[in-house]
Amino acid sequence: MSAAIRQAPGASDGAAHGRRVRALVGGCSIEISPRDDFAGERLRELLAPGTRVFVNHPGSITHHDIVAACAKLRHGGFDPVPHIAVRRLASFTQASDFLQRAAGEADVNAAMIIGGDPDYPAGPFPDSYDLLASGLVERHGLREVAFAGYPEGHPRIASRTLDEALRAKVASARGRGLEVSLVTQFGFEAEPILRWIASALARGHTAFARILAEAGPDTLIDALVAGEDPGWPIDGLHVFTFGGIRRTAEWMRATTTLSR
Repeated sequence: MSAAIRQAPGASDGAAHGRRVRALVGGCSIEISPRDDFAGERLRELLAPGTRVFVNHPGSITHHDIVAACAKLRHGGFDPVPHIAVRRLASFTQASDFLQRAAGEADVNAAMIIGGDPDYPAGPFPDSYDLLASGLVERHGLREVAFAGYPEGHPRIASRTLDEALRAKVASARGRGLEVSLVTQFGFEAEPILRWIASALARGHTAFARILAEAGPDTLIDALVAGEDPGWPIDGLHVFTFGGIRRTAEWMRATTTLSR
């Protein structure tokens, strides 16, 4: 099925365009560091309870830090989604402990599973597919997984290899009874994001566009909405805050209340 970008009906209508922008921003998920001061109940000062909050997994962080942040976020009424960078997991035991504690202490039911930055794995998981194949994800009660997508490609991995790996991960996850969503890597141009999302949606995936709150996202969001295929609308936005959670929250409030 074609993934061509078309002007959505009513996209030229300022009121309809504004409503779509406000809906996407108002329903977006965010991403923060587990060591962020707002990674817990304090986030209620800025965002409404129920917001989905992804907790990332940088190299300086242990899985204990991520679980603790997820537990505090859940206590604050948020929906925490930990990143699991599989190449940073040193053993099957560590992976099991991570998932078991995330589910038990923070009522986590979804995780974003990524390879991570290290060139070589610290343990038995070279790729997110390998963690899926272990059976640990569903064994510990998780019901949903998210994978990364690359609308503009990857500097070290061929596009065909990326596509084949993604198909294999999605098939494995669905075969294990897990819901699957895809979150794009950062992008600054709407066209490749829209083409990639339309292609993903045509294959039956749920796809979210990842944007940078610190990169002046309004122009990008306007372009995404203007070029959105009405047959394959974007499922949502995922906002990376770069440590600027207060500024991000202020931008979200201003955008969702602005008369456009």
